[in-house]
Amino acid sequence: MKISGSLFVSKTPVEYARDLKEAGVDYFHLDFAEKEKNKLSRFEKINDFDEFDIPLDVHLICSKVNKKVIKKLNNSKTEILSVQYENLIDANETIENLREFKKGFGLAVSPNTNLELILPYTHLINHILLMCSTPGVSGAKFLENSFSTIEQIRKQFPNIPIYVDGGINNDICDTMRVKDVSLSVFGSYLYNNIDNLQQTITRLKKPLIKT
Repeated sequence: MKISGSLFVSKTPVEYARDLKEAGVDYFHLDFAEKEKNKLSRFEKINDFDEFDIPLDVHLICSKVNKKVIKKLNNSKTEILSVQYENLIDANETIENLREFKKGFGLAVSPNTNLELILPYTHLINHILLMCSTPGVSGAKFLENSFSTIEQIRKQFPNIPIYVDGGINNDICDTMRVKDVSLSVFGSYLYNNIDNLQQTITRLKKPLIKT
């Protein structure tokens, strides 16, 4: 399982990025939420992390994604792009624009979302990001029905990689690994263990021992 460390849990994300890189994360996770006039908050900071040889895992929580945003993403270190499905005003228009992102994109969904709604787009996406807590809220509680949603996703879309984000800790990570989740995003859990960051990430990346 790959580990993506969320940067904006820290008030000094660039400094925190150095700690995460040294500790061995696979990706830097960046959440960009929409504010007034469809502007993504902090989006101008996406290139602040170019100095690190770590790819970006970007989650957009917005009503639409225009081609200007896609161009900036293409010129960044973004390798993973997820867009929150429930927030989209016109999913067809946004997904058409997302097809211009060179490395492909995925849809982020909440556990209570009817998966039939994303069925028309599953031939276009390269992953599903399941939000296991309230999108955009740092430190939010893990939603227990996330486990059953993962099983449903795996049943309906057996060939699409599953990523998870929200309220993940050591024990939950172990369960996600058993359920064949490909990537987990960690925010406050890593930040709260900053004094033991390398040991924590090593533990999270420990391979599953099959019996």
